[in-house]
Amino acid sequence: MKRNNFNEYRNEIKYFLYGTNRKALFIQYKLSSLLLSKSYPDRWVNNIYFDNINLDLFNQSIEGISKRSKVRLRWYGDFHSLKDPVLEIKSKSGHKNIKSSFVIKDKLIYDKNFSKLYNILINSKSLSDKFRYLLRELRPVLANRYFRTYHSSENKKYRVTTDNFLNFTNLITGSLTSLHWKKLNYVSIIELKFNKSDDHIVNFMTEIRSRYRMSQISKYTYGLQL
Repeated sequence: MKRNNFNEYRNEIKYFLYGTNRKALFIQYKLSSLLLSKSYPDRWVNNIYFDNINLDLFNQSIEGISKRSKVRLRWYGDFHSLKDPVLEIKSKSGHKNIKSSFVIKDKLIYDKNFSKLYNILINSKSLSDKFRYLLRELRPVLANRYFRTYHSSENKKYRVTTDNFLNFTNLITGSLTSLHWKKLNYVSIIELKFNKSDDHIVNFMTEIRSRYRMSQISKYTYGLQL
């Protein structure tokens, strides 16, 4: 696991798009001041988000608290495979983010009430005691998945991810063995990621802001509101 100090936090700026044509958007990337191009194969991203019984992490985001966190289990590809899952604790301060990641080597098992999956996760040797204690206070509340496209700038200093075909399902009243997905095919989310701002990033943000709305709301918050 890699830990960073505050000065090494990554900046993340997010934009919500509605009814946008993906091909037109990618052409805009290519012609932008960052000269963006595809940097990684497209893939499905899957997440299970955790919160406590009072939904404090959700409420912190809704209330716009500057310093807040979220906890999720992430894996890629087929949702039902749970292949190479990673537990992520993401801390946010304004637009700055830092992420602690733990690769879970134990085999996770789906079950109706999450007890098997949750117990295996909590008892995983991959976790430090600090984060094991944190996880004991939480429970699965939301799952989502989306199709992610990756771009990077010509100078490799900036990354842009574009998420389409968003799907959300409530795990507070539902289960992973009987999923009822809410699909949002008309929504796209752009995330701009960089370590240090300069004229290139300011110009790109101006280009994007002229067309789209910047948002502080996370996918977890957005999905749970649905």
